[in-house]
Amino acid sequence: MLTDYAEVLRQARRFGSPSLFLGYGFSAGVIPELPEALSRLSTAGPAASTEDSLTVLIRRLLDVHPKLPKCITNEGYVAARTFLAPYPSIFTIDPCLPLHWARNKDELGPKSFEKRDGFLGLAWRGQDAVDQEVHCLHGGLHLYDGEEEVKKLAYKKGGKTIMQQVRSRLDKGKDPLLVLDPTSEGRAHRIDNHPYLSYCFDCWQGQSTAVVFVGHDFADHDAHLITGLSKSAVKKVFVSLEGAPG
Repeated sequence: MLTDYAEVLRQARRFGSPSLFLGYGFSAGVIPELPEALSRLSTAGPAASTEDSLTVLIRRLLDVHPKLPKCITNEGYVAARTFLAPYPSIFTIDPCLPLHWARNKDELGPKSFEKRDGFLGLAWRGQDAVDQEVHCLHGGLHLYDGEEEVKKLAYKKGGKTIMQQVRSRLDKGKDPLLVLDPTSEGRAHRIDNHPYLSYCFDCWQGQSTAVVFVGHDFADHDAHLITGLSKSAVKKVFVSLEGAPG
C-alpha cells in the first residue's frame, strides 16, 4: 500500500499550512545502501573505537553517496521539487545531499519552488533567519562549524565538488555538522548546545498546524523528536506507510 500524498496534503491543509518531516527514506530512493550506513553511524556514536571510528563510518557513508548532482536524473529532481513545493516548512534528519541538490536546481520546475535554508551566502544568519524554510535537525554533510558561525559547503565552477570538500575536511580531522549520538538523550544534548541545531529544534517545537512524516522509522534514538513535537501546538500528525497493512 503506497501513501496517497496528494490526499494527505489535502487533509493536512484543513489544519493550516502543513510542515513536512523527511526521514532517511527521502534519500534512500537514490542511495539504497543509506539505511545500513546510517544505522552503523547511529550505533557507533562519539565513543566509537579507533578501528570503527566516526570518521571511518562517515567515509563509508560517502562511499555509497552519489558523487555529483548529475547522478540523479532531472526527472528525479522535478519529482522531488514538485513534492516538496507545497510545504512552507521542511524539517529533515537526512544528512545526505539530494535535498540540498534539489533545492539548488532552479532551472527545473516547478517555477514556484523556493525553499530558503537560512544562509546568506555560505554563512547561517543565526537568529535573523526568521524566513528559514528548511531545517536540518541533525545537521548535514554540507554543514560545518566555522570559527565564528555555522557555514555550508558549496561548489564553485572549476573547484572541488561538495563531496570532495567533505573528504578534504575529513582528511584534516574536520567532521561535518552531524548529530550521530547513539541515544536520544545524547542527541538532545548535542542539539541543545549548538546554536544552529537548537534554533531548528525550536522551530520544530513551535509548529501549530499539521505535520506530515515521510520516510521516518521512529527509532528509539530519535525519541527526542517526538518529545519535542509533543510540546508544540500541532493539531494533526500524518505518517506515510509503505508495504501491506497488518
